[in-house]
Amino acid sequence: MVPEDVQGVAQIGSCLGDLGRFSEAESFLRRALLRLDDALTHYNLAFVLTRMGRLAEAKQEYELALQRDPNHVEARMNLAAVLLRQGNLDRAARGASHACSRSNRKTPAPTSNLGLTLAQQGHLERAAREFQEALRINPQQQSAREALQTLGR
Repeated sequence: MVPEDVQGVAQIGSCLGDLGRFSEAESFLRRALLRLDDALTHYNLAFVLTRMGRLAEAKQEYELALQRDPNHVEARMNLAAVLLRQGNLDRAARGASHACSRSNRKTPAPTSNLGLTLAQQGHLERAAREFQEALRINPQQQSAREALQTLGR
């Protein structure tokens, strides 16, 4: 590795995060962010911080990723999940809905996350429709199937 290769440093951080070596990943990603202020690196750091249970910091990094790339569907989806865990249901629902529209409903995860958010808000009929849509997109989507069973559908 070339010491000045900031992309390489960011990639190592991402790989360490994928391996579950979160403390090491954080160190590499923060080092990369000193010279590389891009959406992907902020997203990767947010993912690592989320896995470490540091939700307030993760929220901030997801927001920075979205400032750099408003179309980053995974950042929007994961931000909605963090907001849901923090109890900010209205903002989580808006974010999940926006992630669904950006993904063009081609993948089930944003749709399933929207269903979870709606269920948390008590909108059970709308939540069930989102879970059914997630299963239409991918019939193997286990979390949507389980959520529908929980809702008695």
